[in-house]
Amino acid sequence: VSTQSTWGIRISFISKELNTKDQEVEELLVGLILDGKLSGHIDQVNGLLVVETSKQQTRYDSLMKWANQIGTIHSGLGGRIPSS
Repeated sequence: VSTQSTWGIRISFISKELNTKDQEVEELLVGLILDGKLSGHIDQVNGLLVVETSKQQTRYDSLMKWANQIGTIHSGLGGRIPSS
C-alpha cells in the first residue's frame, strides 16, 4: 500500500503563467525542493515538476480545509443563533 500520491505539472505551463522562461522556473523549483518547501522532483526529460504528497498530509490538508470552512460558516452565522 502506497503512502504517497504523486501528480505532475508541466514546467512550460508554470513559466507561461508566471510570464518567465522555463529555465528560471526550473531554477526556482530546484531551490524550493532543496529548501524542503516543496516535496517532489523535476523530470527534465518530460519537462515536468512531479509533486509528492503523503496520504497523511493530504488527509491533514482536507481536515484543515474542512475546519476553516466550518469556521467561516460559524462566523457568518454570528449572532443569528441564540446561545444556550
